[in-house]
Amino acid sequence: MQLMVPATRLTNIMRHVSVCHSLKLCGVSLDEVMASNILEASFRTINDVIIDHVNTVTAETLGKLVRKARPSKNLIFSNHSTLQASEAIVPDLLLSCSASNITIEPSVTLFHRTFDDAALVRLVISDLAIRRAIRLPLCAITHNGINDAAQAFYKRCCDVMAELTAEMRAPQWEVSVSFPSSMLINRDLIEVPIGMRGQCTIWGYLPHYNDSFTVEVRVGAMNLRIIVESP
Repeated sequence: MQLMVPATRLTNIMRHVSVCHSLKLCGVSLDEVMASNILEASFRTINDVIIDHVNTVTAETLGKLVRKARPSKNLIFSNHSTLQASEAIVPDLLLSCSASNITIEPSVTLFHRTFDDAALVRLVISDLAIRRAIRLPLCAITHNGINDAAQAFYKRCCDVMAELTAEMRAPQWEVSVSFPSSMLINRDLIEVPIGMRGQCTIWGYLPHYNDSFTVEVRVGAMNLRIIVESP
């Protein structure tokens, strides 16, 4: 069953819903007042949280909303177009969510500065990052961050493998993070340390044809792909 609810009646309706398949806010801007009203409702979602237009809501309130909803499948932010919106959608929001697919797609080219090298490392080694695909917008990740994230993931995998006993099955991880290429990324400076050779590859089109490439780390059944796409 799908309910199309006017924004003015959303809070009253949600107070009578304990579980819903998905929470989709479309055609209306999510501001602090609306987010706070939804937080007062007694509900949780099972699969998806889709917010079509983040507007003036704060990072703190948006984080509370996502944690309350607890989406397990999709977390999607789309069509936002302001600096304030980009500052509300932060790495901690993704790190506190167990959704297997996360997408951030602004309606215009918007630089999300909080998604930087440190954030990329945190995303790929998070305890929730076991089977997850994350699509980021234009952000502050550099070639150094890609190097650091690949090495951090490799180290985590090696630590896990070292703790396995003969009776234990090796974990299966499938993690991917994709984002547009930018001037902060120099493909020629992506390095594969000697200790990771054979388990880390860099592949894609020739640089003068395309800016896209993929850095892949595979340790047993644990796999990470960092995908840099042409803008």
